Amino acid sequence: MQVGMIPQGEFMQILRASTNDKLDIFRKLFNTEIYRGIIEELKNRRTEMKKQVEILDTQCRTEYGHVLDAQDLEFLEFSFETSISYLENLCRQQREDYKQCLSEWKKYVESYETLQKEHAESTYIHLAYKEQNEAREWINKFTEKLPQIEEKKILLDKASKAWQILPICNAVKESENRLEETKCGIEEIKNILPLIEKEVLMHEKQKNELEPIQKSAHEEFIALKGKVDTAVESYKKIKDYKNQLTDISSEDLLQLKNKTEQSILAMKQSILKIEKEQEQLKTIEVEITRLEKEQEIAQETRALKKQLDAQEKLVHRAIKTYEKRKEEYQVNLSIYEHLNQVFLDNQAGLLGSNLKENEPCPVCGSTNHPRVAKLKGDLGDLKVTANEVKKAKDKKEASQVEQEKQAREVSKEKGLYEGLKRQVEERPTLDFEEINKQLKEAKSQKEYRDKLDKQLKKLKQEVEELSDKEDKLEKKIQECEKEKSKLEASIQELMTSCLFESEEAAKEILQQVKIKDTQLTSELERILEKLEEKRKLQIQKQGKLSKLKEEKVKEENRLNDKNGEYELSLQKANLTQDEVLQLVDEIPFETIKAEEENILIIYQKLEESKKTIERTSQVILDRTDPDISVLEQKLREVSELKDELEGKKSRLKHIVETNEQVLKNLKKKLDDSKKLRQMYKTVEHLYLAASGQKNQKNKKMDIETFVQRYYLQKILVAANKRFYKMSLGQFQLTLKAIDDAGNARNEGLDLMVHSLVTNSDREVKTLSGGESFMAALALALGMADIIQSMNGKVRLDMMFIDEGFGSLDEVSRNQAVRILKELAGGQRMIGIISHVTELKNQIDDQLVVKKDGNGSYVKWEV
Repeated sequence: MQVGMIPQGEFMQILRASTNDKLDIFRKLFNTEIYRGIIEELKNRRTEMKKQVEILDTQCRTEYGHVLDAQDLEFLEFSFETSISYLENLCRQQREDYKQCLSEWKKYVESYETLQKEHAESTYIHLAYKEQNEAREWINKFTEKLPQIEEKKILLDKASKAWQILPICNAVKESENRLEETKCGIEEIKNILPLIEKEVLMHEKQKNELEPIQKSAHEEFIALKGKVDTAVESYKKIKDYKNQLTDISSEDLLQLKNKTEQSILAMKQSILKIEKEQEQLKTIEVEITRLEKEQEIAQETRALKKQLDAQEKLVHRAIKTYEKRKEEYQVNLSIYEHLNQVFLDNQAGLLGSNLKENEPCPVCGSTNHPRVAKLKGDLGDLKVTANEVKKAKDKKEASQVEQEKQAREVSKEKGLYEGLKRQVEERPTLDFEEINKQLKEAKSQKEYRDKLDKQLKKLKQEVEELSDKEDKLEKKIQECEKEKSKLEASIQELMTSCLFESEEAAKEILQQVKIKDTQLTSELERILEKLEEKRKLQIQKQGKLSKLKEEKVKEENRLNDKNGEYELSLQKANLTQDEVLQLVDEIPFETIKAEEENILIIYQKLEESKKTIERTSQVILDRTDPDISVLEQKLREVSELKDELEGKKSRLKHIVETNEQVLKNLKKKLDDSKKLRQMYKTVEHLYLAASGQKNQKNKKMDIETFVQRYYLQKILVAANKRFYKMSLGQFQLTLKAIDDAGNARNEGLDLMVHSLVTNSDREVKTLSGGESFMAALALALGMADIIQSMNGKVRLDMMFIDEGFGSLDEVSRNQAVRILKELAGGQRMIGIISHVTELKNQIDDQLVVKKDGNGSYVKWEV
């Protein structure tokens, strides 16, 4: 079942709503969001393409700024056609300058290379003369010293051999020393061993004599210790029993029992006193709850007042900010209007300065120019560009948006302030400090009462504990008497069984036996340690003696080998032992190698000097030594001129390549710009048409309004069938004429009422209350018909109409009810929600809502 609801006042608002409000309502109803999406998409594409065009223009200007060595570039206004033409001529001229510079540079390079070759050859001859002179000086210097060098060479050779023999000589001496040490060690051990064997026999004898005595003493100690331990344990028990007898006293327990009875009596009196005070404070929770509620209300009021003060400051701050934004907007508006006027005047002046008689004007095409516009203002005004005007306009529009935004902010803050002010005025007046004081006092009384509760509970618990304690003391007194008799009997029994006079006597006898056992044990352990020590020393010395004898034989063999090797080395070197020691002492080993290397270097240098004289003589031949300084001066002069031209050539080459690349880039960007501008014009044309800005007659009506106007016309056809009958043939609803619906603003969905009596149209706002209700009802019914016809799945089985009949006179009301009954026609149920008494007589079936003391209830009246 499909149910429709016509709420009170809703369709009256639709009837009188503006076109923009109707657009929002009908957009969801007729699914026209797609048309708004088309407009937005076209707008976004138009904006994006405009940005791309501006970016491309900026790139072109930036690229144009990369032009190098253009003297009059800063005096030319940028445009694609003039810039490219200028650049082509500039590149052509710069290419010719570069070719001329390149030719001159090549001439100087050839001269420089010729001079370099001549300089290199002269330098080669000069160096040959220099090397030959140095070689002759070296030969003359060392030829006289050759005999002394030869003698030194022979001495170094003998010293080298002596240093080679020295390690063998040292090894012979070390071997002789080791052999002597080994012989001394053998003699020493042979003298010590008999003494060690004598001490071992003595300690074994002492051990055999002492072992039986120590064993007998230890067994005596063990036996006596058991008896003493038993006696000590008995004396400990007797002491404990006597202490227990001392601790058990029935008189102390009787005194403790009397004190307990007195404490119980005092506590019961305190309990009665506390219970009386509790009775006086039993209603304190109710008082605290009341005061806390009043405190919360007072606290909220205080917070609201603080919030109100803060909001008042925000309002003043927002107003100041608004005044500032307004002033900024006025300044930016003035700047924009001035720059725009100057720019337009200058454009007209520039155009007029280029006009010639009998030549067509690029704007109007006329060949006669009776009133030519002239440039105005000073040189500073002439430099105003379209980009500067656009920036001023953007800045003006941005400040206007900020001004409107701040105005809305002021309105918003004022609304919040008024709302807070009403809340403060509506709240009750309460003294927060007085309530807080009373609440603290009440809470203090409650804390005191809680403290009394804990104290009472503790006292009752203590009374119970003391009563239990009193009963336990009575039982304990009786038990003490029995325990006393039992302990006295146990003490008498233990005293009879003890073997010693006292515990101290038993311990003294045990200590004497223990001292004797300890002394004998220590003496035996000492003898055993000495015996073990001497046996280990005996074994160690015997092992060492065997090892030394083996080493003696080996060392004698090694000494014989070293002596043979030493004699052979002296014979080969043709040296005696004294000569070896003398050479080693006079010539250090490190000096030999260094001196030999120096002698070798001298001989090598002499040989190289002879070869150098032969080689340089072949280079020099019969030529004289040239003067290098003159050639170097010529070479520097030519090099400076060559380098200067090379720098100029590189700079011209860079300028030519850069400017030709700029020209190439600008030509490409010109093609891209033409294509992009053509696309932009197409998209802009579509956007202006769809958004209602293309047609001069209906420039404010967009495509979505036009589509919804089509649907609304169909609704009005169905609505007017009812409205015509309800108004008794006086009125019909119509849309505002399409020629008048888009002048000042978008009014394409604004409704008019056509009077069939006067054949004239007027606004729906001029209808009376009853007429407006009938028109709204007819519009709602017509809309329901169109929705059902557009969507076959939707079928309204029931419709409710909420109020509105009270504004009708009797004739109109009867007519409206008759129309609704016809609308029902047995296929629909129409429900009317109303308080109008006269309407009851015209409705057969009624669901009546009534109210009594128990609440609201409903009943059917059929």
